[in-house]
Formats: sequence, C-alpha cells, structure tokens
Amino acid sequence: GAHVGGGAVRYDGRRADMPARNSPFETGPRAAAAAGDAARAGDDEQRALLERAMQRAGKPPDRPMHVHTIVAMVSMPWLMFVITLSAVALAPASTASRAGAWAVVVACLGFSALLAQVFVYSRVPIYKHLAALGLLAVILACWSGVRIYDTTTLEYWMSSARQTFQEVSPSMPAMGYTNAAALVFTEDTKVDLQRVLGYRGAEAGGTVYCVAPIMDTASAEDNEVRFWATGEDCCMPTWGFHCGAVDTPGARSGVVHRKIPGSRSATSRYQIYTAAAEQAAAMYSLRPAGEPVFVHWTEDAAGEINRFFGLAVLWVAVLSLLHLMLSLLLAGWLHWRSGRPRQAWQRAVPSMGGFGSMP
Repeated sequence: GAHVGGGAVRYDGRRADMPARNSPFETGPRAAAAAGDAARAGDDEQRALLERAMQRAGKPPDRPMHVHTIVAMVSMPWLMFVITLSAVALAPASTASRAGAWAVVVACLGFSALLAQVFVYSRVPIYKHLAALGLLAVILACWSGVRIYDTTTLEYWMSSARQTFQEVSPSMPAMGYTNAAALVFTEDTKVDLQRVLGYRGAEAGGTVYCVAPIMDTASAEDNEVRFWATGEDCCMPTWGFHCGAVDTPGARSGVVHRKIPGSRSATSRYQIYTAAAEQAAAMYSLRPAGEPVFVHWTEDAAGEINRFFGLAVLWVAVLSLLHLMLSLLLAGWLHWRSGRPRQAWQRAVPSMGGFGSMP
C-alpha cells in the first residue's frame, strides 16, 4: 500500500491502526445485539409507564392488601356504624339531644366524603373502600336507629318525663290520665275477660290488636267503660285475652299507650286501639265515656317502662354485632378481589411495534 508519513494507508483512505467506526447500515452480530438492547430498554420503560398508570387508576399491579389495611376496613366503618346507631337510637327526646344525634350523623358523612376526596388526589384504593364502607355504615345506622327510636326509645323517654298516678278508679273520668306514664288502679279493679275483641283491620297489617274493658263495681253497674287493657297477638277474636300480666293475681297497673307527636308507630297504634274499642263497645253494648285510655296491663309499671330502654340497647348491640360480621365479609371480599392474580393478557405489556419486536 501507499506510505504517507510513515503510516500505512489502506485503499479506503483510513490508517490501519485507527479503530473502525460503526456504520448505521452495518449488519451482523454486533448490530443485532444493539437492537436487542434497545428493544429491552423500551419494554422496561413501557412497563414502568403502565404500572404508574395503573397506580393512578387505583389498580396497583399484583400488590396484595396488607393486614393493617383489612383491619382498617373492618374497624373504621364498624365504629362509624356503632356511633351513629347509638346516637340516633338512644339519644333523649329533647330538641338539643336530637340535634346532637343528627350532628353526629353529619360528621360521619363528612368523614366519608373526606376519605373520598383523599382517594381522588392520591388514587390509593384503601381510601375509596373506606369511603364507600363508611357511607354504607352511616345509611344503615340511620335507618335502623330511626326505627328503634320510634318503636322503643321514644316511649321510654316520654314515659320517664310523665307522672304515675296511684289509686285510679275505672269509674272516674279518664280525661286527666291520657298523658300519664302509668296508672295504678284500685284493688277492686278487674279486666273484663268476657267482653274481649281481637281487631284485624286493614290498617293492622296482619297483627291482632286485642282490647278488653277495665271495670270496677261502679262502672260495671253503669255499663260504662273509660279504660281498656290492650295487647298484640294475645287473644282470639272474642275470647282468650292473655295480654300482659292479666293472668297474674294481684296485678293492677298499666303503662299508658298514648299519641306521641313525632312517633309514627305510637300514633298508628293508638288509632288502631281506638277503632278496636269502638267496635268492642258496639258489640257488647258498652257506653264509652269520653276519650278512652289504653294501658298495657302489668304487675310492675316502672319496670315495664324501663324495659323499653333495655330493648333499645339490646337492638343496638345485636345490630352492631351483625354489622361487624358484614364488615368482615366485605373486607374479606375486597382483600380477595385486590389480591387476585391478573390474567396473562392483563399483565402483558403492549408492544410498541417496529424495532421493539426484534430479537
């Protein structure tokens, strides 16, 4: 070859001792390796982008839920349920107490909304689950609490604020006793078990509302009735009155059933008993004297009133236990759903095409 300045020069014009540069049009093992490295780098970057996108969408790839997350999904909605249910079902009947109970409801709803807002910004699935479970807990607690309050707790609070009258005679005018908590009758007072009526009206909803007149010697001679012993599903149509403590010797007390403003169940029950008493009076030729007073015949009026609150507490305890079981089931299902392995097509990284598919 030609010699220029003592260095060998090849026919292509490069010095023999200079390193060769890769041409973009070169082929062979070195070019294939470079293309493979580029494809793998592109796949890794694409996989990282896909995982970040799934995390933003609230679906972390193949990442199982931790134990503390499950505990949070069980305990937090359950506590919201217990607090809301206790406030709505057991709070006293005063305006301030009821306002406080509904303030608790609003606070729990606001906490659920806050959790939902945190999920919107963080895209962490646990906050979405907690918000949904908390909202469900508050709704169930409100519905159950209103029912318990209307049927048991309100009766207790209203009776606790009323007076119990002693030595009440059935032949006395009943006007002054319509809003009493309880009545203790005179010793000669009896429930007339021969003039019983089991009322089954359309408004009764399948329940038999039983009434029987409460009489003493004077009212029996005048054939007048002012007071009625009552019960539900404890008699036959015209006989067999076994309501309350009517079969207990010496029992002569009664807890008064009255119309209670704001109580749908108490008002409806009073109206049904009124219709039953009117029908019984017509059937047995009794003379109603003024507005009737309906009582639940009992041996211990104070204990019967306290039983209303005990029943409400029992319902709160039972429903809280049932909601705890529901929370465990829902948390377990969410754990299974989040930890379930995805199918191959869900785990696959989509190809970008072109040189990315080269070996």
